[in-house]
Amino acid sequence: MMIRRDARIFKQKPLKRRSFWGWLFNKQIEENALIELTNAIVDSGRPSDVSKETIDNIHSRYRLNVYNEFSHEIATAYVAFVRHVFAALAKTELTQKDVDDIAALQEIFQIPADSVGRLNLKAGAAIYRDALKAALSDSVVTEKEKEDLLHLGRQLDLDEGTTRSLYNQALRALITEKVEDALEDGELSPDEEADIRDTCKRFDIDLSYTSNTEAAIRSAKKLWALRHGPLSPIGTTLQLKRGETCYACFNASWLEVRRTATTTWRSHRMPPIEATSIAFAYAPIVEDCLTEIDVGQLYLTNKRLIFVGVANTNTIPFSKVLKIEQFREGIKVHKETGRSPYLVTRKAIELGALAKRLLEEE
Repeated sequence: MMIRRDARIFKQKPLKRRSFWGWLFNKQIEENALIELTNAIVDSGRPSDVSKETIDNIHSRYRLNVYNEFSHEIATAYVAFVRHVFAALAKTELTQKDVDDIAALQEIFQIPADSVGRLNLKAGAAIYRDALKAALSDSVVTEKEKEDLLHLGRQLDLDEGTTRSLYNQALRALITEKVEDALEDGELSPDEEADIRDTCKRFDIDLSYTSNTEAAIRSAKKLWALRHGPLSPIGTTLQLKRGETCYACFNASWLEVRRTATTTWRSHRMPPIEATSIAFAYAPIVEDCLTEIDVGQLYLTNKRLIFVGVANTNTIPFSKVLKIEQFREGIKVHKETGRSPYLVTRKAIELGALAKRLLEEE
């Protein structure tokens, strides 16, 4: 694998300048050892082309084990390089030059044998995981893809237990991603739910969710039904008009923006009317406040919103509604004339979804 000068894995960098005292006492900057070794790889074109003389010269001048000093940086670069080498090996063989490059990196960066094994396993797992993700992208693994994965596993020297574990992890990630994608818009359609079930059945996955995910799925299915599914009428004691059908009832509060004046006193010295007199001012504060007007039941029909409160009954025909705005706690009904009320309920999302649909279909 040729190393370009602009490659991300190995990038040429200038050496750090020594201080006067460092120069005087010939004290090297340890980080320069890593920089020089990396620059040598870039200059040579590939790790196996760096001469042993160059490597030994750098090691002897700095008199340190570069891996012990910069294990994190070297491990990251080594794993990235191995992943790059194996990126296209699902269908091809590892060449001798590739093997030489990997071995050369181990020598250049003084990576000990036990660390090599650990890093190779880490790189191999990442490479196999990438291949699994690509194979599972269409939720189907063909016989050819299975053969390629088996071949890649042998190339990476991964045992059967490791490949099986990675495969199961990839399947769980696939299902999790499908569920998250399906729930992203807050809805779960029958087609999306069927796709998730079919994928689980195809790969023999036990379909189980956390309590939070199950609650989100129930809510998303209900929201999809409210927005797209057939609506079921409910019984009501209200006197409905001809051709009018009631579809839902919510416990709700009716709120409006009202101008409220409060007198919060604050004292301050006024210009003296007489030499010995002090005036105190009371400053009235006038604010627009969202005020609860009534509580009761809100009925949604195909023609109107009917609020039956403790104090009054209010009706808003959909023909007089400009738009319905959704909030976390409820909705705001924008009317052509008069005050636009806020209707607050614990089932705000369901109320908003159904109200918007009925408004559009009116």
